[in-house]
Amino acid sequence: MPKTILKFISVFFLLALTVQAQQSGRQAPTTTHIYELYSWQDPKGSWNFSLLPNTSSEKSVELVFSKKVVCHGLDQLKAKINLLPEGSTIALLNRLPTGTGPKAKGSESLTYPPPDVVGEIRRYTAARKIEVVGGSEAN
Repeated sequence: MPKTILKFISVFFLLALTVQAQQSGRQAPTTTHIYELYSWQDPKGSWNFSLLPNTSSEKSVELVFSKKVVCHGLDQLKAKINLLPEGSTIALLNRLPTGTGPKAKGSESLTYPPPDVVGEIRRYTAARKIEVVGGSEAN
């Protein structure tokens, strides 16, 4: 019972803040949405991507390469980017784990796309008010 009351109070205060912000003409508080973009080239030379929400834990090889999340090519990636909220940030990553040590077994193929592909992603996201950070031409 106490958890139910606590949830109700939390929802009530969130709604009250939203109504107050709307009445005062200010924006309601928003959550920053950060995503991680992993990329790799398949044997035929096409680019694949995994766009995943940023969490406090490292992504697993199984998750990054899961058929459920992989975007095959820029068109599928752009379709997924279209689902992100305005003001989101996408971090380009080329490794698991994200540190400087050796790449996790099974993730050796992760790499940044070439500059023209990164440029196309940056132009596409900028038009949607989504920021892209990180990435490098050097792998």
